[in-house]
Amino acid sequence: MLISYVGTESFVLHEAAEACIRTLREQHGADVPVTRIDCTDADVAERLEQPLKYPSFFHTHHVVVATHAACPLITAAAKNHRIASATDITLVAIQDSEHPAYDKKSAATLRAAASEHRSFEVLSEEDRIHWATRFCADRGCEVSRPAIQLLIARIGSDLRALSHELEKVCAYVQRGRIEPAAIQLLAPHRTEYDEWELSNALAARNKRAIITTLWKRLHEGAAEQLLIGSIAAGMRNLAMVKELAGRGTPTASIAKLAGLHPFVVSKTLRGAQATDADALRRAHIALATLDRSVKEGTAHAADELFSILLSW
Repeated sequence: MLISYVGTESFVLHEAAEACIRTLREQHGADVPVTRIDCTDADVAERLEQPLKYPSFFHTHHVVVATHAACPLITAAAKNHRIASATDITLVAIQDSEHPAYDKKSAATLRAAASEHRSFEVLSEEDRIHWATRFCADRGCEVSRPAIQLLIARIGSDLRALSHELEKVCAYVQRGRIEPAAIQLLAPHRTEYDEWELSNALAARNKRAIITTLWKRLHEGAAEQLLIGSIAAGMRNLAMVKELAGRGTPTASIAKLAGLHPFVVSKTLRGAQATDADALRRAHIALATLDRSVKEGTAHAADELFSILLSW
């Protein structure tokens, strides 16, 4: 038997596949073996061939769940082994239609041959609320609509992330009713920040912005070693651009010689010109010393970072 699931909601696709496996085990016995393969793996042909070419000696039913299955390899295997009419094997072909490996022609072939085909498109807000309600009901819990809306506002619309948070909240209420208060207590706020904010502040040599951004990143829980590396990289860019610009090197040549993007060079030039070379060198050496001291456990990274940047 061939079953085809296609859509953009990958988490719903895998939920449908697991529900299909449970149904098949109810029909053919709880010991039905399941082989899972990813059709983007290098050894997919070998792993697919084994359950198809060598059926069970005891004629037990076998389930093969193929992810990213809309590909010529799966369509050829389905045709050669006549899976659509087979009674001892079920191939569950799952395809995320937004994945780069998606082949529309193969998907159409699988859909035409499948005994069951389902399409899962992007869920609307109302569909997500129904999904969350059912998810909680399966775990013996009720959930209010405002609680679901608050969770989506905090976590986003990704169903996998929502499922993790709902599992946690369901365990907390212990088969009770989930209200917004439980979401406020347990679900974290989604943190969004400008990934380039710190490097931009360093490139402009804007001390106020550098200190403010460093405080924000530390408050958000960014790793201190990551921040040391980011600041050191920004100072290194400043030093290279200042040195090359001081020699009268054109901007395009600075980018080539320093191995930087021309846009990075252009936004760094003004900050580099306003930077004292000796102060920049001392700050960079201080960062290198701090990096070693933190790894040896003899310095507090956050305090020293602020000290270095304030004195720079």
